[in-house]
Amino acid sequence: MENGTIYNYDEEGKITYEMSFVTLDIIVKEDLQKFFKNQRTPQEMSSKELRQQIDILQQAGADTKNFEVDFYMKYSIPFSGLIFVLLGVPLGLRVKRGSKATGVILSIVLVLLYYVLLSTTRSMGRGGMLLPILAAWSPNMVFGVLGIFIMLGAEKK
Repeated sequence: MENGTIYNYDEEGKITYEMSFVTLDIIVKEDLQKFFKNQRTPQEMSSKELRQQIDILQQAGADTKNFEVDFYMKYSIPFSGLIFVLLGVPLGLRVKRGSKATGVILSIVLVLLYYVLLSTTRSMGRGGMLLPILAAWSPNMVFGVLGIFIMLGAEKK
């Protein structure tokens, strides 16, 4: 860095230390150098790479909620296929023959509702209103419980 000033403040916001410099060398740990050198989005990273990035950021004292939510979503989104099977089988059996459009519309509505819930919980997790793991897995839990109730109801008929 060149031609700058460093200030330290106390709890009341008063300057306790001031130092000007012409040049200042900042020594960056190798882990942070790797972090900034290979910037990729969480979606582009493997779960192992994302976990490493979260660990590096936590050591640096940075907020990692966004990355943690994305990490848990790498597992919860593929699992949602099982949840939709759990929902789809009993609903497919309930829809009468000849009303194919009803089944298609119902499927589209369920996927849309799942996506809205997923987006909402993701935002809540990133904002700190939900734990990251809960933000990622809540839609699966909600739709899983719904699928179990629908399946149990289908068995009674």
